[in-house]
Amino acid sequence: MAPSTEYIILDLICPSLGVVLATMTFAAPVRSLRDRLARGSLGQLNPTPWAVMTGNCLGWISYSFLTKDLFVLGANVPGLMISIWLNFGACKLQYRTYYEQKLRHRLGNAANGRAILSSPNAASRGNGDGNGSGSDHEYDVEIETVPSTVPHERKVLWVLIIWVAICSFVAHVQLTNYEREQIIGYVVNANLCFFYAAPLTTMVEVCRTRSAVSIHVRTTVMTILNSFFWLAYGFAVHDPFIYVPNCTGFVFGVMQALLLLMFGSKRNQDDARATQLLPQEGSGDGH
Repeated sequence: MAPSTEYIILDLICPSLGVVLATMTFAAPVRSLRDRLARGSLGQLNPTPWAVMTGNCLGWISYSFLTKDLFVLGANVPGLMISIWLNFGACKLQYRTYYEQKLRHRLGNAANGRAILSSPNAASRGNGDGNGSGSDHEYDVEIETVPSTVPHERKVLWVLIIWVAICSFVAHVQLTNYEREQIIGYVVNANLCFFYAAPLTTMVEVCRTRSAVSIHVRTTVMTILNSFFWLAYGFAVHDPFIYVPNCTGFVFGVMQALLLLMFGSKRNQDDARATQLLPQEGSGDGH
């Protein structure tokens, strides 16, 4: 008996498109991060969803092992690799920001120190060590105060710790396969809902400032499309662990799209002003 049209569309075509769209959703911030890496700062990018993305993909990969669902596996393996690269980039930029803040502070102190040392009173109090050694010592002290970890690193570590603990529990405690599916399913649903809801703070800021500059357009569009196809697949296989979180993601994606439509003109004005400032920023980085 030939498969029905409904089966072909809902059980094969929708999840196949979902695999492609999920990868495109995960990869949506890649170009923006590459641009920010070239500029040397995160700017308006919010890296928190990337840490959650790592946990989300780990959870769904674990769920696919239990359910033997190749569509879920294929959708999340690329996402895991992309999220690792995104998190590495965010950590590098955050550390650079901290380092430059400390360096500017150190240069400001050094400038004040030279002004003091150039005064007659400072010359009479000199100990003969010279300005160079004092400046070098001050530089060493400032570098030592730069934190060894940045906030985004800690977020990623906590996500990994939580998922390692959950997977270890599921693997080593005497449970049925159904119970393992339930545990991983509930946790990964919570993770996915948090991933989709991570832009909520951004949405609140957009409503407050009436500017959509902080909403990532490509991610929003891909979230809507990706959630729609996985929602259809979830209903087709009668898996609430698939259709419930993707229904949530679809709603949040539509909400962000509405904000883009409402405050898009303000976003364009902000982008234009930022573009006008780029030559000034570039000349400053060159010194």
